[in-house]
Amino acid sequence: MKTLITSFLNLALVSVLLIPGAAHANLECKYSIDQNTVEIDWTAYKTSQKVGVQGSFTEVTLFGDINNGFSVAALLGGLEAEINMNKKEIVKTGNPARDQTLYEHFFSLFKKRPLINGVIKKVNGNNLSGDFLLNLSMNKKTLAVPMTYTRDDQGKFIAKGGMDVNDFGLSGALANLHQVCEALHKGPDGISKTWPLVEIKLVATINKTCK
Repeated sequence: MKTLITSFLNLALVSVLLIPGAAHANLECKYSIDQNTVEIDWTAYKTSQKVGVQGSFTEVTLFGDINNGFSVAALLGGLEAEINMNKKEIVKTGNPARDQTLYEHFFSLFKKRPLINGVIKKVNGNNLSGDFLLNLSMNKKTLAVPMTYTRDDQGKFIAKGGMDVNDFGLSGALANLHQVCEALHKGPDGISKTWPLVEIKLVATINKTCK
């Protein structure tokens, strides 16, 4: 009987080892951000038809531990990003003339330059999707912007949210930009409009390493 039980246990052990993934069950995995892939993109809108104008910031500085998250949510929590708005080259839309206009007639009018600061708080979700609050500080105001995120099998992370620049006390800066761009922001209906709504997109590669 003892021999029979021993044989049964050995067979069970072999079966477990043959199950796909069983050998990896006890692996410790960590998540990390590839800082070279970090992007902060935005979309602003013009004309009554709400035509999108896409752009990004050319330099982003991250603060916090970007290498040792035991999950995507743990990695994100508390991360901080800063954008130095003290130089016009920071704005990129693919149109150098537009870049200069945006910097001189909008971003340069911010109070408490040179920084735009964002801190990730209250992350809820798993390694594939979730949401968080982005505590965004600019023009001497800090507001919580709700964001949702996804991460695909290749590690590409995308978080999206939206804000109203008027909530940050930037109605004067927006009016200044609209005045300069009035003709360019006129649609087929003859109405010129510059929207205060801006969509934000955070992009990065979050790698997973197991050992």
